[in-house]
Amino acid sequence: MKIIKKILIRYAVLLPSAKSLVFGILLITLSLGFISSALAQFERFPLQRKNPTSISKPKNEVVRKKGAPLSLPFWDDFSFTPINDTSNVESNIPLATLWAKSENVWINDGLGIFPPTINVASFDGLDVTGLPYSDQILANGFRDTLTSQPINLAEVVGSDTNTVYLSFFYQWQGNGEPPDPSDYMRIEFKNNVGVWENVMTIYTKSTLDKTLFYDTIIQVAGNKFFHDAFQFRLKNYGRKSGPYDTWNIDYLYLNKGRTINDNSFPDRAAASSISSLFGQFYAVPVKHFFALKQIDSVTFDVKNLKNNTDFISVSYYAKARYTNYINAIPTLYSKTLVSNKAVGDLGGIMLPLQRVTVKLDQLPDPNDVLQFDPAADSIQVELNMEVISGDEIDASKDAFFPYDLRINDTISTRYYLDNYYAYDDGIAEFSAGLTKTGNRLAYQFNRPANIPDSLAVLIGFDIYFPNFTLQNNRNVDFVIYNDVAGKPGQILYTIPSYQVKRVGLNTFQYVRIGEPFFVGTTYYIGWKAPIDGLIVVGLDISNNTGDKMHVYTNGQWAINDAVEGSLMIRPHFGKADVVTSIAEQEESQDVFPNPNKGEFYVRGKYDRMEIITLTGQSISFTTQPMDNNDRITITNPTSGLYILKIIRGNQLQTRKMVID
Repeated sequence: MKIIKKILIRYAVLLPSAKSLVFGILLITLSLGFISSALAQFERFPLQRKNPTSISKPKNEVVRKKGAPLSLPFWDDFSFTPINDTSNVESNIPLATLWAKSENVWINDGLGIFPPTINVASFDGLDVTGLPYSDQILANGFRDTLTSQPINLAEVVGSDTNTVYLSFFYQWQGNGEPPDPSDYMRIEFKNNVGVWENVMTIYTKSTLDKTLFYDTIIQVAGNKFFHDAFQFRLKNYGRKSGPYDTWNIDYLYLNKGRTINDNSFPDRAAASSISSLFGQFYAVPVKHFFALKQIDSVTFDVKNLKNNTDFISVSYYAKARYTNYINAIPTLYSKTLVSNKAVGDLGGIMLPLQRVTVKLDQLPDPNDVLQFDPAADSIQVELNMEVISGDEIDASKDAFFPYDLRINDTISTRYYLDNYYAYDDGIAEFSAGLTKTGNRLAYQFNRPANIPDSLAVLIGFDIYFPNFTLQNNRNVDFVIYNDVAGKPGQILYTIPSYQVKRVGLNTFQYVRIGEPFFVGTTYYIGWKAPIDGLIVVGLDISNNTGDKMHVYTNGQWAINDAVEGSLMIRPHFGKADVVTSIAEQEESQDVFPNPNKGEFYVRGKYDRMEIITLTGQSISFTTQPMDNNDRITITNPTSGLYILKIIRGNQLQTRKMVID
């Protein structure tokens, strides 16, 4: 069944037209005897990682070939590799100073689950641009290869030749796709006549846990490897037609003076990104923030890679930098939040190989005007954390010289107060899309219930459509729903035939709402799968809000259970008139309160009144006269936007009303 799923996804990605997609699915179903309805309708897809025109040979490769080979030790945990920088052609690829012809291996901070240190090297079936190695759906073979630059092992002499070992950590699947039983990771050494020799093969096992990193160590044994151009490489075998059969690698270390049992490293390091500052959101509207002034707890992980009982005191340092913008003019302010706080519950003493989740002891202060200026149009907050562990004074650190193990001790994350909500961090690791024409997806958002009504006006939203699968400009129907018992309910607004454009990597398109309107505390933004080809939306897997994605299939809404991560959709809020005419604005006080919970008053006499949804459906209600007003009670109130038609004599008046 897993292979069939891969084939279906592959057809969905490769075939540009809806007819071809349907034919491909039908062909697979008929030829292999599976029922298509059993296949998921919402799937994760690869995406383009770099613009093909920006791909270049590593800048240092030629220099390294002409210069001297590296000397021991060799170490890389990928924490100092630049990632997610669209302006840097070297971003997310192995450093050319250490690695040769390895640009297809993806350095990232999303695919590894609980890695030893921040960032991992991921192996799959995609090249540096994010495209498959083969268009043959069932093709298998070697894919990504991580090859070291030449290393001068001729410098190792005498009995030291018996003490040279290569170690690393590996993870099966992680946040990627699980390898098949026939897939494997191979490690090879280059001998003194230039021939690559297989020294280890790691096969998949039913006992492998996708959330664990396993350590392994290999001896460099034999005189044939002790020459001045020794190299080692890792390469994965699996399906070549997509983002399948994922392996994650971290913390590679080659040195002399080691033994087969050497799995201890004098390193305490940051091992995760910093969690979001505003609950599940990395960004919230600045006016919503000041209405509540709410900041949630912040956490990050620290890992002790030392596997002995030598006690090293571990603490952390935290600093925040604030940029308040008023009329586009920035004002900068910095403040130390934590200066030297012990990590963990043992007074800063970490157990061997222990991983600790650190909760920030002091949060930014929303009442401090230097940090959060109430007059600001937008605010950027950057949190910087540094692990303080004495790595620089550890005597055994000499084994890593000239590497400074403090290089993996610092992490930072940015948050934004502007006019939008964002579950995502702005970087897409994958994409997600509906595989069946006509199906719908609705993504749930929540806004605070106790902000002023004037701040609850939805004016549009950002969405990231990766260029991958976009053969040309396509039209998509967007729909905004209210909430009914935790699922998408009535349609509040429709944007038909919106033209999706080809834009840059991690670049959002803004979709404007022609008639901005109030939304309730829970609402949904979604789209309908077009008939002219697959449409995918950027997916950030650093924050999992998969339970907020709802798929409409077989006549009902179902919570997504196939895709983990956050869709890159960002609702915008702002000022807007929610009236239909000048006359309505002048007489808006005759319907109050607005918004309401399903009970409101109409001031003055009228002949007839009707309440309808935006789709024209009549809503039942009861009327109770009270002095010069009528109290209106809706029979089954549901949050959303409604139209009141009030007839007075020969005059028809309309009012927009929000049930919150």
